[in-house]
Amino acid sequence: MRWVISSKDESAMFTIVAYLLSGLLLWGGVGMFLDHLFGLHFLVVVGFLVGLVSAMYLIYLRFIRQ
Repeated sequence: MRWVISSKDESAMFTIVAYLLSGLLLWGGVGMFLDHLFGLHFLVVVGFLVGLVSAMYLIYLRFIRQ
């Protein structure tokens, strides 16, 4: 069976991956900064979780809730 991916599906796939990566990197970086500033080692994990949840929420708003 051959899979055919249209350009619209391909751009949506890249957008979803970009949302996930940028959310993890942005909020993970904020968590690392706050971890370094306050010396609390759990803030990196909290930052990654906030980034993942916010990216998934943006994906839901843009692609699923239409």
